[in-house]
Amino acid sequence: MAIQWNLADLFEAVSDAVPERTALICGDYRSTFAALDERATRLANHLASQGIGRGDHIGLYVYNGPEYVEGTFAAYKLGAVPINVNYRYVEGELAYLFDNADLKGLVFGREFAPRIANIVKDAPKLKVFVAVNDGTDEDISVIGATEYEAALAAASAVRAFEPRSEEDLYILYTGGTTGMPKGVMWTQRDFFLSTIGPLLSLGQAAPDEPAEFVTRAIENGGTSVSMPIAPLMHGAALWAALMAIFGGNTVVLTSQRKLDPHEIWRTVEREKVMSVSLVGDAMARPLIEALDEAGAEYDLSSLFVIGSGGAILSPAVKAKIVERFPNMLVIDSLGASETGYQGTVAGTDGQGRPRFAMGA
Repeated sequence: MAIQWNLADLFEAVSDAVPERTALICGDYRSTFAALDERATRLANHLASQGIGRGDHIGLYVYNGPEYVEGTFAAYKLGAVPINVNYRYVEGELAYLFDNADLKGLVFGREFAPRIANIVKDAPKLKVFVAVNDGTDEDISVIGATEYEAALAAASAVRAFEPRSEEDLYILYTGGTTGMPKGVMWTQRDFFLSTIGPLLSLGQAAPDEPAEFVTRAIENGGTSVSMPIAPLMHGAALWAALMAIFGGNTVVLTSQRKLDPHEIWRTVEREKVMSVSLVGDAMARPLIEALDEAGAEYDLSSLFVIGSGGAILSPAVKAKIVERFPNMLVIDSLGASETGYQGTVAGTDGQGRPRFAMGA
């Protein structure tokens, strides 16, 4: 069957082409492409057995970890739509999002069970719950949830899904900085070709056909280790993770609940991370400042790219990055959830200000 501009099609094609490459690292956890695909397939089959199907919306209410990535691809395999849920939301915001997003299923961290129980009555369509073990002992029976690993163990690993389409949806809920969160809707074709594709094609012409991306993943992938630092519930981090996976490369995640600069640098050193993606000054500044602290000695020789998107990377902070890493490639992206990437800094105007090359 021909590959479409469909995120599940592309993921499965890459996984079949490079099954033994490392796809995902999170702490001591390591997963090959084959294992990641199998677990996503099992989750998809469990959700299907509970009545989740094409066009249904599945919330992902978990911290960074394998389950977020597995849940994303499980939804796409079904022709369903994963919905990012901000784990910092209070009950009122969650109730609004669950209703506005028409959630039918929810993959959630166990610690959030009491919060969900308090608002589930306000989300009448939400019927299917899968609880990820996060070390807490919250009661998940009150909402009829199935434990995540038990669900996967009992489900089939066979891909037997309905045909999918390039018109299947990708939806990203914004942070709601000017009001309540809003869902940005893309077709998967438009999303891939406006966000993932352009960055995978930097320095070369973008392929005309989906199969060409898979060929590039086979030929050029397996050489890069990328680390998105922000929570995957934000587009900046998820897009970076997807770009690595669709390129046949490795994604490194940390399960930290808040930014710990020293843990980030320890992970870069341990996993020989080559590119880090972050969100503007709020992340870049403490990371650079941590390197100036007494005793902060890390082997960061593997790192050669720092990318920023989703917020301002100021000239002052950018200068600190370059001062610390003189040979670093700093990618400063311009875009939005509604538009995808619109450009990257190609140089300066001679006074240190970014100069963008826009359009064709």
